[in-house]
Amino acid sequence: MEKNRRQKQVGSVLKRAISEYLEGALDFEAFGLVTVIDVTISPQRSKADIWVSALQSNAKLQGNLDSLIHGVSQVIQKYIHAKRRVEIEFHIAG
Repeated sequence: MEKNRRQKQVGSVLKRAISEYLEGALDFEAFGLVTVIDVTISPQRSKADIWVSALQSNAKLQGNLDSLIHGVSQVIQKYIHAKRRVEIEFHIAG
């Protein structure tokens, strides 16, 4: 139970940090408002799933998000101190 609560706390902190990062990294003119809906991190801290919502959900946005994985990985590393690189997957809510 404690682990689950801890994972939710970490997800909440990462959600805010990743939101701030994406706000500066994505072109508002091209994609409009992009909101991080949820972030979950595996118990081993090896994988992060990031769900976003956007006014314009399309392949171009997915490609842009995928190109930002390195920067997002650095944001995550700052907060969870993982020993290995965290695998990141973006999901666009429809």
